[in-house]
Amino acid sequence: MLFAEISHLDSQKKMYQLQADEKFLQAAGLKKQAVEPESENTRVEEENPYITLKEQIGDINVYQYTPEAIALQEPERISPDPDDTSKEEHVDEVLSGSFDILEHSPYSFENPIPYDIPLPEGLIYRIQIGAFSKPIAQDAFSGIFPVSAEKDPESGITKYFAGIFNSSVSATRALEQIKNYGFPDSFIVPFLNGEKISIQRAKEIEYSQIKFQ
Repeated sequence: MLFAEISHLDSQKKMYQLQADEKFLQAAGLKKQAVEPESENTRVEEENPYITLKEQIGDINVYQYTPEAIALQEPERISPDPDDTSKEEHVDEVLSGSFDILEHSPYSFENPIPYDIPLPEGLIYRIQIGAFSKPIAQDAFSGIFPVSAEKDPESGITKYFAGIFNSSVSATRALEQIKNYGFPDSFIVPFLNGEKISIQRAKEIEYSQIKFQ
């Protein structure tokens, strides 16, 4: 019964996360205008070619990003130089097991968050810090380092993870830091040989490896 309830709550959380994501994007596009809509619309679109007027609600103009703007923000559409070794360096950073919260984000358009990294064999823990249906800014997670992402080909949702940890203790410590840093909805996700498993199963495996003197 508990596992069924956990599964149900997890499904609800994903649904609410998607709804919150969509509402956030709508809210980001709202901009109240202080002058007449027609003249102001022309000025705004001339100043920013990456937005276009979607609709008017009373005195509020609702804007949306153009396809060109979305393409610029979407990391998986970036075509890196074949000789560029930065992607391999990012993967090494994630797999190193290090974790830190830096003063500024190390990720940017030129230095994007790595996608679909190969996970190591055995039991590991990752911290999921976000799941989005639309592209996000590369520095959306501020100084959390390292960060990696994976996209579900069926749902189109991209999940973002912080670090890779070899024990539940180290993962729990990092989770507390991340929540205090401003991401309270983060949670631990265990993997075994690259496949997601339950927390209970992960604990059984981890505790079975402990040798008592």
